[in-house]
Amino acid sequence: MFNASAQSGMYYLPSLAASGFGTLRIELVNEPADFVRSLLETYRRVLQGRQKPREAWRWLQDSCEGGVSSGSLEVKGERAATSLRPSARRS
Repeated sequence: MFNASAQSGMYYLPSLAASGFGTLRIELVNEPADFVRSLLETYRRVLQGRQKPREAWRWLQDSCEGGVSSGSLEVKGERAATSLRPSARRS
């Protein structure tokens, strides 16, 4: 949760695990027990390769009021140097 928006790295779990990440932290705010149970099981299935991240992501989008984003993990295209402030451009 950041700026009142749910965020998840679920889509990237296989890549993170393959890169050596061994610990996962999930923070929730006032979520009902049945949702937490389903959420943790979904993460488990993705990590075990029993569910595709894309399917889990769709479930998460549908389950979270207001949707969910990848937050700072979201891949953004590179911006053209001319769109940057002069102080951010390479010399």
